[in-house]
Amino acid sequence: MAHIRLSLATVASICFVVGCVCASIAHAQFHGDDPTKWYPKDGGWVFHVTSTVSEWICAAAFSIFMLTLVDEFKTITMDPPQVYVSVESLAPTQYSDIGGPDQTTEDVQAILTQSSYIT
Repeated sequence: MAHIRLSLATVASICFVVGCVCASIAHAQFHGDDPTKWYPKDGGWVFHVTSTVSEWICAAAFSIFMLTLVDEFKTITMDPPQVYVSVESLAPTQYSDIGGPDQTTEDVQAILTQSSYIT
């Protein structure tokens, strides 16, 4: 699999460089009125087509490269993060029943969970 990925990465890199160079040359040789309507008589046509083909090959190679990673991505698991709330930083008007001197951490967590502040 590593050889396939290396080949795809090489193809994509080469096509990227070729596409950028050809696009610059094509833009410099363009003498038409509208670059969105590029015709052979406008100049730079061969470089424009070469740049476009290189761009599509680069996109295809990159897409296939990403598809080769699917098996590795399947093995990744993620757990939800643990959220800790500092009671001292909470505004007393909004959370007036939190942080009293007789409340424990479990009480505060229960209040926050019941009030949907932590999901």
